[in-house]
Amino acid sequence: MVIIDPTQVNSTSLSQVRATKIAYLDLGELANMSLGSCFLSSNVTLGYDTQWNQSIVNVSSPAWESYIECQVRYVMSTGFQGVMFDDVDVAEQYLQTERGIISVIHWVREEYPNAIMGVNRGFQVLPNVSHLINFVLFEDYGTRVVSPNNVSFANFTQVENLTAYVRSYNVTVLAMGYALHPYDVYYNMVKDLAQEESVPSFVTNWNVCAIWQQ
Repeated sequence: MVIIDPTQVNSTSLSQVRATKIAYLDLGELANMSLGSCFLSSNVTLGYDTQWNQSIVNVSSPAWESYIECQVRYVMSTGFQGVMFDDVDVAEQYLQTERGIISVIHWVREEYPNAIMGVNRGFQVLPNVSHLINFVLFEDYGTRVVSPNNVSFANFTQVENLTAYVRSYNVTVLAMGYALHPYDVYYNMVKDLAQEESVPSFVTNWNVCAIWQQ
């Protein structure tokens, strides 16, 4: 399985990928992804994510739900076999977004019953969507981004507890951590922790633009 930014591929290049292809879509923030004829009809901003320089959105807004549904239809029509929703944990800060997050995930499962669907973190909404999704991408698995070019260790006990929590819902855990360089102390920590928990892992640099041999 490979998670791909759908703005970086077309149907031809996507068909050459010999893996289960999952489209990255940002559910909780406005990532300015231009996909097909999808457009946002109104301002749905709730706040701002300074780390990633993106607006946090009200996922419960009908305008946003329609926008995301359009994006899902587009990526599925181009050859993707599923979607992975990012920034689902905005529900922890903005409680009013939880209803919209659950609604979108329900819609995807109804429209595409055979699609593979996952969320990034999203531990708060897991009790309401665990029966609808296939995996949780556990970002900050052992290491996390503090600021550009700055990585630190996460709370290992919390990571272990949350891994057990996700598994208690019979949902697959995929680990993602950060490092400054391949095989540095941060890279090795993610790999060691994931191996101890028997979780598949992926490590990248702070702005997720490096693909190191895993």
